[in-house]
Amino acid sequence: MASIFVNEQGTVRNGWRAVAFLLLAVIVVTVLIAASRELPGHIAYWLPEVYLSALGVLAVTWLFMRLERRPIADVGLELSRRAACQFGVGMAYGAGLVLATALLVVALGGLHFEIAPQVSVIDIVKTGLFMSGAVLFEETLFRGYAFQRTVEGMGHRWALALFAVVFLLAHPMEEAMPPELSTIASANLVLAAVLLGQVMLRSGGLAMPIGLHLGWNWMLQTLGFSISGKLAFDSIWHPVFDSEVQWLTGGDYGIEASVLSLVVLLAAVLWFSRGQPAVKSAA
Repeated sequence: MASIFVNEQGTVRNGWRAVAFLLLAVIVVTVLIAASRELPGHIAYWLPEVYLSALGVLAVTWLFMRLERRPIADVGLELSRRAACQFGVGMAYGAGLVLATALLVVALGGLHFEIAPQVSVIDIVKTGLFMSGAVLFEETLFRGYAFQRTVEGMGHRWALALFAVVFLLAHPMEEAMPPELSTIASANLVLAAVLLGQVMLRSGGLAMPIGLHLGWNWMLQTLGFSISGKLAFDSIWHPVFDSEVQWLTGGDYGIEASVLSLVVLLAAVLWFSRGQPAVKSAA
């Protein structure tokens, strides 16, 4: 008999599966991080919290797929030539979106670039590897099992809207941010979440959204922009602001708070909204 928790087939409804996944993932990640902080420093150094977080979400994903008697590849996590190609394409998309935004700001006189005084390729690679853990964590959490079960239960439009809100709440704005920058940055976060969700739905896997997210962050780092308000280090270029109009440049928050980023992301969302998603949807 169907109920609020169980469907006509006698299985737990997708919505409750998604909620249970997110709750367990948060608990597991919290426990792993707390445990790592009790370790001696020389051991904890080799266990970055971003990678522990990613490992925790991957473990919970494996558990839930195991309970459904389905391979973890069905959630879009696989090592294959196709996944590698999608990852590379995603990297190019993400880097290209940031570069397009930066060039628009430059063209409108908002800033120019100078070579950073000290450039260390090794440090840039290390930063990219660190970013990889954070991106893997966020994409498996926000575009993985929970998102896909929500798509199956509510349809892709509702799932995109719901997880865009969740993504925004997971990236709170700093209280000291000017209201106009906070509004633009929040809108950009929502659009970025929708875009990443669309890419997952169109590609049918997590490789492309992981690549896009990493390409976006890494290009921000390379150009010397702040990432979600956090100052970038070890960049190749250094942005020098020529305009005090913060809604144009994003100010100290970076171009993720620029209105031009809003335009570029909106164009990307409209582009990826064409056609049908590859992931099965309820609507």
